[in-house]
Amino acid sequence: MKIITEHRKLRPMEPPALTPAERLRYLFLSMRPVHWTKNIFVFVALLFSHRLFDWTSFVESIYVFCVFCLASSTIYIINDIFDRTEDANHPSKWMRPITRGLVKIPHAVLFSAGLGSVSILMAFSNGLTVGLVILSYLTLNLLYSFFLKKIAIVDVGIIGLGFVFRVLAGAAVLAVDVSNWILISTFFLATLVALCKRRYEIMSDHASVHFERGYSPYFLDMLIVTLAASVIGSYIFYVISRGQWQNGIGVMLSVLSVFYGVIRYLLIIYRNEEKLDHTRLILSDKPLVASVLIWIGLSIIEMYYINPNLRFE
Repeated sequence: MKIITEHRKLRPMEPPALTPAERLRYLFLSMRPVHWTKNIFVFVALLFSHRLFDWTSFVESIYVFCVFCLASSTIYIINDIFDRTEDANHPSKWMRPITRGLVKIPHAVLFSAGLGSVSILMAFSNGLTVGLVILSYLTLNLLYSFFLKKIAIVDVGIIGLGFVFRVLAGAAVLAVDVSNWILISTFFLATLVALCKRRYEIMSDHASVHFERGYSPYFLDMLIVTLAASVIGSYIFYVISRGQWQNGIGVMLSVLSVFYGVIRYLLIIYRNEEKLDHTRLILSDKPLVASVLIWIGLSIIEMYYINPNLRFE
């Protein structure tokens, strides 16, 4: 398997003259709004706690979703500040406003600090537990940005924990318990995505960076296969652990949709000929998106209409 290590000339980073409206626009784009789709994990608790159609619970979940959008954007901006030199040679990341110099570093620092402060205030205003989850998420990811991302395995593990925090925040605002198997499945799934991103970067332009951290294509391929099996296996164990689910045809079909979704994800990752950003790659693949929507639909039908005794705990 060929690894592309050819050095490419650093793209020019001299920013053009910008109007105030354009500066605001690029500040907004530096928040990576496309990546806010990752925060839908806060709705997992809403779905599995039988409160999807409860207006108060729905509004509370939307609120936490917005808080996590601000918190995650804080981290995105900080990461872009630290990685701007490396990202300048990346096939897609070089277009980010901070990397291109369209947002000045002092402005980016102040903006990220403001976003982080607002997210913390909003979180604690909704309860101590929600506030502690957001604060823990920000603290862990700041440590990631400063030095933990340089440690192999630890770096992808922290990304996985970030998604666990999303589920925990959604559960905290609704004051419901969280199934350990749901948390484990979430962690495995997010870590799988992170490993696939590492593999893509090694196979494109950042080989030396990740090789220094101890990664190699062969090692990552083994981890990806292991994590893919773990995602499917942990979800199946979750289904089995809920004894009353064994007669639910909708839940059994949801297992197939999870299986197909994971395999489809691996297919598009290894076939990413257009070198798309992972988030855009996932959202642009209709079969993968359909498998997620089918899983959600089957879960709603089974839990809310066929077998309403099913619970998140």
